[in-house]
Amino acid sequence: MVHSKKCSLKRPAFSSSSAESTAKKSKDQPQMNVKEGIAESNIAQEIRPVICDFCLGEESRNRDGVFEKMLFCVDCAAKAHPSCMKYSKSLAKKALTYSWQCIECKTCAVCASAEDGDSILLCDACDKAYHMSCHYPKVKDNPDGNWVCESCLEDTLHAPHSPAEFKATTSENHQHSKHKGFNGETPGGQKNGSAFTNGLADEVLLKDSNFVQWTSTEVASYFGSLGFSKHASVFIKEEIDGRALLLLRRTDVISGLSLKLGPAVKIYKHILNLQSKNSPLNLMNGTS
Repeated sequence: MVHSKKCSLKRPAFSSSSAESTAKKSKDQPQMNVKEGIAESNIAQEIRPVICDFCLGEESRNRDGVFEKMLFCVDCAAKAHPSCMKYSKSLAKKALTYSWQCIECKTCAVCASAEDGDSILLCDACDKAYHMSCHYPKVKDNPDGNWVCESCLEDTLHAPHSPAEFKATTSENHQHSKHKGFNGETPGGQKNGSAFTNGLADEVLLKDSNFVQWTSTEVASYFGSLGFSKHASVFIKEEIDGRALLLLRRTDVISGLSLKLGPAVKIYKHILNLQSKNSPLNLMNGTS
């Protein structure tokens, strides 16, 4: 066993005169006002513009050019306009009332865990996640179609509109409730704000390409180059070319392509990025 050498340095003696000198200096120096420091920090944050991870616009101007409050993930740096994620107005309003989590950080609202992802459901009315066994009452079978949690159902019973009207207000583009492989992971294993949207590869590939003219093979090749080599063949199988890609909705990707939730969400975000480049607003501004 190797023993460490004892340190030969001695701590300098702390005399009473030095203590008096230190006390005098600290007394003469102005004390920091904690409240003022916090206020200045808050002001600095307010001045710094907050950018949506999807459209790169601010709260004052979303993709449609109008003001829209953003959703901020409580666990990471992800932020987005609800409309950029195809949330309905009622869903966005509900999501803004609690500590929202992006899909990569989503955990069960009861046990706060993302484990056993195959049994996690997402409420189509509030976007909260629940394990089937954690939800009260327990959900015995995977729902076929949209699913609404008990809390939102209770709200519906006390609301002035009917359940039928409530069902109509849930976004048809919101992700399907029967989620296979929910684990909050991205293809690269990342879990942070930068992983929320990644348009770098899109920019590189789009410099000399018009994705609307792509064949299904080119679409598959594109997503393969983004790290989705295991999932890219689905675009050939489903004959999804560039024009079809332009029309894909959230539910089409999440529920219709037989993909696990993690890859499906990431793929859809790249699709959204492509679609935004071909939006009428971008075409008018010459940014497509």
